[in-house]
Amino acid sequence: MQNLDAHNMRTIEVPASRAFLLTERTQEQAKQLFEEDKSIECFEDITELTKKINFYLSNTCEREKIVQN
Repeated sequence: MQNLDAHNMRTIEVPASRAFLLTERTQEQAKQLFEEDKSIECFEDITELTKKINFYLSNTCEREKIVQN
C-alpha cells in the first residue's frame, strides 16, 4: 500500500491526461481531491477491484463519463 491515507502523483497525472483512474481508496483521493464514482473510481480490496475492472471493461460509456468529469 503505497498511498496509505494520502495520494501520490499518479492521482493527479492520470486524470490530467484524460485517462481513467481506478485506484486504491484513500480518504484524500476519494473525498478531498475527487468525487468517487463521479470523477475517480476506487477500490478497497481485491474483490471490489475485480468487480470494477469487469464492470468498466464492459461499460465503455460509464468509464468515459468518469474520464470526462
